[in-house]
Amino acid sequence: MTVKRSPRPRDADYLTSVRQLGCCVASSDCIGDAQSHHAGVRPGIALKADDYTAIAFCVYHHDVWHAASGPFKTMDKAARRAWCDDRIAETQRRVFGEARMPATGTGAVQGPDHYSWKGDSAAPMTKRARAQRRYVLGQCVRCLKPATERHHIDEDTGNNIPANIELLCRRCHMKVDGRLDKLVERLPSIWETNRRPDRACRLCGRVSPPKRMWKDRCHRCHEYFRRNGVERPTVRARPEPKECLICGQLSAKQKRSRCTRCYRYLSNNGVDRPVDLGHGLRGKRRGHGRSAPVGLPPRGR
Repeated sequence: MTVKRSPRPRDADYLTSVRQLGCCVASSDCIGDAQSHHAGVRPGIALKADDYTAIAFCVYHHDVWHAASGPFKTMDKAARRAWCDDRIAETQRRVFGEARMPATGTGAVQGPDHYSWKGDSAAPMTKRARAQRRYVLGQCVRCLKPATERHHIDEDTGNNIPANIELLCRRCHMKVDGRLDKLVERLPSIWETNRRPDRACRLCGRVSPPKRMWKDRCHRCHEYFRRNGVERPTVRARPEPKECLICGQLSAKQKRSRCTRCYRYLSNNGVDRPVDLGHGLRGKRRGHGRSAPVGLPPRGR
């Protein structure tokens, strides 16, 4: 079903009167003729506000307003909205005098004079929006940090008088209305609920946190599987002793099929160790713990 929108209020005579007032920015930088700018709140996307929300801009200030530069460069969104609302109300007073704006207007007059004013029957979000439009953010009154929210002291969002509004930052606002204390009380339970228990490795039984587990394997078993392509044995078997190729001695640690003594003799002398030297000959005559080269007499004697 297609919803038909109500036509936008138009008043060409009002726009002419607005342009005759001249640029609303009291400055000597005005350039060009006055133009009407629809500064009211848009009723929807790609829709222009009604003619009763128009204000007068010269060509220069009209361009810098849309570009957010020049005298409007330092204004944020809330400050721009408040500035427009003041200029709209001032323009209407100058055009209509003290009389009420025509009932067909939408965003020009705020409060009970607005044609769609709902008063206390408005939704809570609508009441908060009234405070957002009326009060520009500054510093937090408690910690002096930049304020981000407007706090209603009596917790009535419809009571937007200045004595009932406090400009606070997010943390101070949560502390004042009790949300911070409730959050702190709930944090332990939230941590326990969201915390995943530790798990045991299915190979070695080592208990590890979930973030250190890969497919039910601990970090050590996963690295062994990644490098060797097979599962890590739960019991590491000791290497079996093998017979030395030169002397025939059984040893678990061998290099190039030789025991430690025969391999050391080979690396020092370049030839294999004679078998007739036996395992008792240490070769310490040279004073370095090495056996003397073959065919050379001991040094120093």
